Amino acid sequence: MKFKSFISICVLFISLSAYSQDLKSPEANKIAQELKKTINQSISKIIEYERAAGNLSDTFKFSLKQGLEENISLGLIVNKKTKEVILISPGSYADNVGVKSGDILEAFFINKKEVTKLTELSIQQGDKTTFHINRNGVKVELNDYFYPNEPIPAWELTLVQNKPITEENNHHQKTATLNNYQCATLSTFFTPPAAKSLYPVFLTKVNNTKVNSDDRIIRVRPGKYKLVVHHLIPFNELIHAKRYKSNSNRFLELDLEVEADKSYYLASLFDNKSRYKKANEKFWEPVVWKSKDKPCKWE
Repeated sequence: MKFKSFISICVLFISLSAYSQDLKSPEANKIAQELKKTINQSISKIIEYERAAGNLSDTFKFSLKQGLEENISLGLIVNKKTKEVILISPGSYADNVGVKSGDILEAFFINKKEVTKLTELSIQQGDKTTFHINRNGVKVELNDYFYPNEPIPAWELTLVQNKPITEENNHHQKTATLNNYQCATLSTFFTPPAAKSLYPVFLTKVNNTKVNSDDRIIRVRPGKYKLVVHHLIPFNELIHAKRYKSNSNRFLELDLEVEADKSYYLASLFDNKSRYKKANEKFWEPVVWKSKDKPCKWE
């Protein structure tokens, strides 16, 4: 049997599986937790976009590297239009100089030369900086000599293969990815033929998720579902009055496997032979009275 591999993440900078043992401060551990989440989310998106672009290769991988870099950032984000400082990185140069969130940065100078674009910053250690700030209507001038923060260490991010799976499992993995972009519809909108003892219904739950009874057409992804269905069989068919007042048999479950680009029309099938049964006895069942191919798109 041929074997292929799942994709997993290997980060050669901070070992995220053991960061709690390597990092001493609670703050660093918290940031490492956030880093782990960000990496997982970013990698998932990269794989999702590659799959959508048709890259279904089982050897799909990539690598990112960065060498040692000086950290020459001022550590602030400024609104381009209003010049308001909207974010200050804790412990950054701007934070240590005294710039605060909410300040209006009217002008910034390096060695007495005004800098109009902070995104094109050219600064070296020892350069004199001057911030002209408007803080709640008060003019403030902040002067200091630039010093970079701790340099950003070299790091590497690589996708590697480490878990063998069979061809069958690999097929299921690809199918699950494709299913994210496909859908089908469950419909209670159209009236089924009463001549065949079929009557309307409405959905109350799809896989334990409550559904608005007014939603007559529901889009779902391909897969297996457990539907909770409420019958709307008219009173005249329910000869036994107690049955009509009873809630015990108004809701029944229907197991349904849904395929992409299909519509499934739901109904209640009334058992005419059961019209005189007692209220707590089953007299109907939820069914798909019709299904047809119909293109489905997420709106």
